[in-house]
Amino acid sequence: RYDGYAVVRDPDAPADIRTLVETTNAQRRQVYADKAKAEGVPIEEVGKVYAREILAQAPAGTWFQGPDGSWSQK
Repeated sequence: RYDGYAVVRDPDAPADIRTLVETTNAQRRQVYADKAKAEGVPIEEVGKVYAREILAQAPAGTWFQGPDGSWSQK
């Protein structure tokens, strides 16, 4: 997503995928919070910076959700 967090795109995704996304987001939230505190910036801004990095490193065909909720493919 645009804010640096993962989201389950398929509403029928299995529970283990949903758990993986929740775990990943919890870890990201901690990293973003630590970085935000160290730099004195809002956590949301840190997430957006990481989102740009994640998008840049993602392979072609990866789906991303924008701030308006729309989906686009890299």
